[in-house]
Amino acid sequence: MDQEVEAAALIPRPGLTQARTVLVVDDDELVLAALIHDIGDELAPYNHAEFAAAIIRPYVRAEVSWIVEQHGLFQNYYYVHHLGGNRHGRDRFKGHQWYAACAAFCERWDQVSFDPDYPVRPLEAFEPLVRSILSRPAHDPRYVSGPVA
Repeated sequence: MDQEVEAAALIPRPGLTQARTVLVVDDDELVLAALIHDIGDELAPYNHAEFAAAIIRPYVRAEVSWIVEQHGLFQNYYYVHHLGGNRHGRDRFKGHQWYAACAAFCERWDQVSFDPDYPVRPLEAFEPLVRSILSRPAHDPRYVSGPVA
């Protein structure tokens, strides 16, 4: 879970600055996405991204669940060519309304969150945020409304 906590730590919160972060975002749902995006690595290794997206989908806007669902494909850009794969698989989504948001999530938070020496806040620091989002009524249109991917 260290990589997920580091990814969440890279998303600046109000009043904080993070030198490694390129884009300033005040978005609790993206912080939750950073925390949970790889939760399925061990439980569902063949579809970990879809697994994580299914957990948060009833509680966050469609954009955030789409980012989590597609991050595995988008993350391939950074390494899969070294294993003989196609790093441009994500290009099939070029033109999608959330393509740039998913690419930014991977580039600015997921990809750079493998540094074991990067200082991170303890997981407990995120508990109020996680509880506030995951205690919302599931499928509440106040939170999940918006365009569907």
